[in-house]
Amino acid sequence: MTRARRVALAVLAAVLGVAGGAPAAAQTRTLVAIVNRQRPESGLTRAELVQICRGEIRYWPSSRQPIQFALPPGSRETRDAFIRKVLHTTPTEFDREWRAKRFRGESALIPNPDLSRSEVMQAVQTQRHFIAIVELDWLRSIDARFMQDVKILAIDGKAPGDAGYPLLVSTGAAREAWWAEAERRGRQVGAAARTVYVMPRGG
Repeated sequence: MTRARRVALAVLAAVLGVAGGAPAAAQTRTLVAIVNRQRPESGLTRAELVQICRGEIRYWPSSRQPIQFALPPGSRETRDAFIRKVLHTTPTEFDREWRAKRFRGESALIPNPDLSRSEVMQAVQTQRHFIAIVELDWLRSIDARFMQDVKILAIDGKAPGDAGYPLLVSTGAAREAWWAEAERRGRQVGAAARTVYVMPRGG
């Protein structure tokens, strides 16, 4: 992409509400899926986790309880990285999918992006139908007493730290994803976007 093109997208992104600057250096974060310790499940496949997070699996098979889940709390950047890397969609499309499900009556429970880490932890501790994606580093930092009612699920038979563990995401280095989102949204506004910024000739 030429410099002129990047400058144009930066201006357009600012107008459209995309993040105000390209991210900083990469950090790899390990995420884990946690549930109440009383749940019989010891693990999920990655495909099952994706289906749960996208509302395609709505009930626990062992109990037929409706599943309620939370994406990584506390950091919008980590949440968005999980959506892109693991769910293979954009945050915009993810939110749109869930609003559509609610509108069609397919789900009464929509993921709440505003839950704090402590609220998520309390929900997992006290509600057997709840599943949450959290950062492993944060989980290790809390008082061990809070882990007595919580367990980490294996994903594809792998625990955090195992080779090939699938819930590793990079934050702060989503530069190309950032530009892709700006460009995608720029295409959506079409001719109207051209009134915001005129591309330099020869760019």
